[in-house]
Amino acid sequence: MVYCTITNPVKTIFMRFTALSFIALLFIGCNQSEPQITEPEANTKYALKVRGMTCESGCKKLIETKMAKHPGVVAFSIDFEGSMAKVMFDDRITDTTAIREAIADINSGAYGAAGLAEFYEKQ
Repeated sequence: MVYCTITNPVKTIFMRFTALSFIALLFIGCNQSEPQITEPEANTKYALKVRGMTCESGCKKLIETKMAKHPGVVAFSIDFEGSMAKVMFDDRITDTTAIREAIADINSGAYGAAGLAEFYEKQ
């Protein structure tokens, strides 16, 4: 049997501190609960008039793709012919102003959006 002897008291204290720290980190790490991730809930519908679109395959797809990734947006679709967009979103995460601003920020301000109050619906 081989024994490890440490004669230096500083080394002894350091070794004990390191071992206790490691055990404490294991204990703390095992007892932490997982963060609660909640999915956005489509509790609000909103319609917008979108300006600046010139083509269906480029502009429309770009706006739909970017807005589908916007925090809180559950569904986003554009009727290219009427320049109308319908969005379903979680009002705990985003709001109508943030959605209009996000559209305006796409492609360096090439697009704009105005909300239509008669299509605003809280569920």
